[in-house]
Amino acid sequence: MCTSLSSRTTEVKMKRILVVDDEKDVRKLLEETLKRTDYEILQAGTGEDALVISRKMRPDLILMDIMMPGDLNGIEATRNLKADVRTKQSKVIILTSSSTLKELAMSAGADAYFLKPFSPLELLRKIDEFLGETYFGRREEVGLSSRQSILISNLPQLSHLKQW
Repeated sequence: MCTSLSSRTTEVKMKRILVVDDEKDVRKLLEETLKRTDYEILQAGTGEDALVISRKMRPDLILMDIMMPGDLNGIEATRNLKADVRTKQSKVIILTSSSTLKELAMSAGADAYFLKPFSPLELLRKIDEFLGETYFGRREEVGLSSRQSILISNLPQLSHLKQW
């Protein structure tokens, strides 16, 4: 008797990131920063929109501004997201120009806090950390040159060299 095995294709779910900022240019800049990655990017311009989109699309990670128009600022939106069983698993990274609200944002449930202007590479590292990705394994996505990639990949082999 001959048995054939059917080949199944496993669908890999792209990780979703929701960018929440009232400034369209900031959302576009963040989208461009993340464009070279394997993430699906969603956008919202208000805290209210962030709640609606999050409940429907269930992002893995949310980049959240604090100061936004409407009834929900980024801190209140974060508090609501973390209290909702449908969205509490989403990691929230606060991106703001306010250096005085870190404690309040973290107590609302934020998982990280970046002060604008921030390093795009540091942000990508944090996103990769939260989403379980390998940052240095994706040099093309973050724009590292071939030379930089070779140097990074050769660090263990170069450790025996002494400083000049």
